[in-house]
Amino acid sequence: MRCLLLILFAAPVLAQQMVIPEELDSSQARVFRRLAEAVSAPCCNNGAPVAYHDSGTATYIKDFIKDALLAGKGEAQIMAELEALELGKEKRKVIFTVPENNWLGWATWATPALIVALGVAAVFFFLSLGKKKRVNRADRDEALLAEYRERIAKRLGEAG
Repeated sequence: MRCLLLILFAAPVLAQQMVIPEELDSSQARVFRRLAEAVSAPCCNNGAPVAYHDSGTATYIKDFIKDALLAGKGEAQIMAELEALELGKEKRKVIFTVPENNWLGWATWATPALIVALGVAAVFFFLSLGKKKRVNRADRDEALLAEYRERIAKRLGEAG
């Protein structure tokens, strides 16, 4: 059953493959991969990087990156050109899927980890709180039992 669930959830992820142009050498291929995963086509409403879909606009952006790399341009220069690129009649801009390297970008990346850490801390806090309550209840129950034992013994002594 677990294998079936794993296959059902992993299949869409595994089906998405990035095709790296054969004309690129290994260092250019690494830059191509980073850039193709860092931008999304304006037509893509779900924000998927151009590396993983083949719409006309995504193909154009991938070809733009490949041509720029073959022309000898660096990653920073290509990113600047992608930022200035306007596509279609509407002159729509390329969408960047990787946050910028500033405090807001770092906060974007850190937020999920922070939420998980706070959740784990909350679980441990509430578990320890429950243990303290159980110990306090047990002490209180022992005190009550001792008091009632005395009362019961007194009443049994009066009745007999």
